[in-house]
Amino acid sequence: IIPKTHTPKNTMSSESPPWASVGGHEAPFQTQYSNSSSSLEPPNKSDEKNKNKIKGKQIGGAAIAGTIVGLVAAGPLIGVVAGVGAAAVAVTSTKAGHFARKSGDAVNAVGDQAKKINEQHQVVDKTKKVGNSVFGKAKEVDENHHVVDKTKNAA
Repeated sequence: IIPKTHTPKNTMSSESPPWASVGGHEAPFQTQYSNSSSSLEPPNKSDEKNKNKIKGKQIGGAAIAGTIVGLVAAGPLIGVVAGVGAAAVAVTSTKAGHFARKSGDAVNAVGDQAKKINEQHQVVDKTKKVGNSVFGKAKEVDENHHVVDKTKNAA
């Protein structure tokens, strides 16, 4: 009978990358074999689908946030560039990417709240009615007093 021996889980790769050996000492190269939820674990497919749905909305929100900041800071061209840049950064796993995604979440939250307010108070419809009323009144004043013609002749 051969006695059973306890074999620990392998936490080292048999191959180390070239940079693992510095100054003649072999540094361990850790790979993922455990059930812990580390960033090295392959994601669950259903989690990945949900993550992608959320991420798409975050990227769009980040692009809007970047565009607004760039537009206010430096004008329309920089606004477009900043929006594209924010969207590109939002897909990275850096601190800047995290910040861009959080900015996207904030923009989306504001948009969702604006939709709720509009549903409750019909802000868009009321604004259209006021705009049409103002335009109609301006047209009537111009027809009666020829404001546009007088302005053209004065210039």
